[in-house]
Amino acid sequence: MNIKVILAFSIGPVGSAALGFVTVPLLAWFFSSEDLGRLNIAQMLYSLVVMIFALGLDQAYVREHHSSQNKSLLFKQCFLPGCALLLLRAIRN
Repeated sequence: MNIKVILAFSIGPVGSAALGFVTVPLLAWFFSSEDLGRLNIAQMLYSLVVMIFALGLDQAYVREHHSSQNKSLLFKQCFLPGCALLLLRAIRN
């Protein structure tokens, strides 16, 4: 792995950190700490729900994408089980 590839992969985390350094003080200036706490808890909950209902099939999709002959079928096989479980859970409540 050469330096150009490493720099290309590091743009995402470094850019995200830089964006966080700018947006967090702005949000703290405009919103109360209670509102920011509630939004942070909601964001963590949504991330957890997506991670649970993805069933790990997102990783399977990434691994199998380039070797698959039928990419649309692979997408459906990886997307539909988690989506169906999430829909069933939403209907049940």
